[in-house]
Amino acid sequence: MNESMLLENKEDYHTAGLEAKAKMEELIKKEGITLKTSYEISFDKSASIACKIENLEMNNVSIILPKLTDKTDMQIAITMAHELGHYYAFNKAKKWKRRYLYEGNSNNYIKYYFEKLAWKEAKILMMDFLHDHSAKADFDYLQRQGLLSYKPKDNLFEYVIKCITKPFSVAFTCLFFAYVLTAFAYLLIKNNIPIPYVFDPIVTNGNDFLAEADFYSDMKATFFLIMIYPIFKWIYKNIARLNTKN
Repeated sequence: MNESMLLENKEDYHTAGLEAKAKMEELIKKEGITLKTSYEISFDKSASIACKIENLEMNNVSIILPKLTDKTDMQIAITMAHELGHYYAFNKAKKWKRRYLYEGNSNNYIKYYFEKLAWKEAKILMMDFLHDHSAKADFDYLQRQGLLSYKPKDNLFEYVIKCITKPFSVAFTCLFFAYVLTAFAYLLIKNNIPIPYVFDPIVTNGNDFLAEADFYSDMKATFFLIMIYPIFKWIYKNIARLNTKN
């Protein structure tokens, strides 16, 4: 390939990049999305989409691009298509799936799945330009890099196994801890060694049946509280997460 053909291809690629960028800007404007640039995100050369979720609908949507970048116009267009792909993927999903994508955003597997959906939409948006070899190479590279940054460390099978076994592991840990704690407290009090602010010493001459009964009642209550602690912790964590999102 001679120098004139290389120059011509380079000019064609630049022109195609400008056209793709203009098309993405038009689509973004058509959807009522605000397009912004930021110096702050220029350092890691990333882009993002910001919005407020109300009744599982995206509102006040903004796509934010780096103010300073060394990307070509085609690469910027691909980035815009990807961020717009998040918007389309979310809106195309049924309501149950939107809840799944929104509420599970802290889950690495759901985030990775959402990224794949966004890139699928981006490919559709960029379809008219991907016949060019350079544009296709740019798209494949950005997609690969983007998905790698979100790909979970464990495979899906390992994740499913962890989800199944984790409740049993937590239950066993709590059971063991509760048993050791209550057994230790039992040994201390049966030997008339007081535990400050918790139990009174028990008379073990066989005459103080009420104190003995109270002791066992307190032990059962302590054991029960330790066992249900993870449940309350999980409820509190999820309520806090939902309040943060809202």
